[in-house]
Amino acid sequence: MSKNVLNDQVIIITGASRGIGYATAYLLAQKGAKVVLASRNIEALRKAANTIKSNYGTCTYVPTDIQQENDVKNLVSQVIKHFGRIDILINNAGIGVYGPITQTTLYDWEQVMGTNLKGIFLCTKEVTPIMIREGSGHIINIASQAGKYGFPNLTIYCASKFGVIGFSESLKRELAPYNIKVSYLCPGYVDTDFLKIFPKEIINKVKKALPDEIATQIFHLITDEKDKHNYVRNLKNIIRRLF
Repeated sequence: MSKNVLNDQVIIITGASRGIGYATAYLLAQKGAKVVLASRNIEALRKAANTIKSNYGTCTYVPTDIQQENDVKNLVSQVIKHFGRIDILINNAGIGVYGPITQTTLYDWEQVMGTNLKGIFLCTKEVTPIMIREGSGHIINIASQAGKYGFPNLTIYCASKFGVIGFSESLKRELAPYNIKVSYLCPGYVDTDFLKIFPKEIINKVKKALPDEIATQIFHLITDEKDKHNYVRNLKNIIRRLF
């Protein structure tokens, strides 16, 4: 595909300063999108944006804590101010904790749910009226295999990702009349800093996908909607390597 296949589409990506979010931002910018990076880490955001720009990508960044409604409102208003529209929202930001339920705290619950579910809710709620007004849009939520299977010692994370899938399935039907697509991905283990929550004996045994591989799947999800069989086959190949 040509470099400009995304044709200046405006794309917001949360959790974009590293990992899957950064890999996706870099790739989509290279494909012609105008990418808006959102994350709490200002220095990491600035570094990521500078790297994308130095490689001829168009992007900007807005420091954002997606658990805070005012931060999300500011993010969306800044995007509209700079670009005038929003074509795609990629809800990628996510955190997790690992350990038995007896050692899990209310703070753990609030932080994981706040990022993984509340954050998606706030970003989606703020962007949706704009997409409805524009008559099109695409919302992509990054779920997890932990949203389909209940892994031990990941109770809160699994609950949050099961919630992401339920949220996405409901939203897909709600927004279909407005020509707004809703999709979600369920990666397995991906070689990012997130893996630090797991014991080394687990991480050393599992196969891991690269962030670039997930970014490529997101790109195909955006551009190859008509070629769903090819997309599903590619995603299954990644999942098969993980387990």
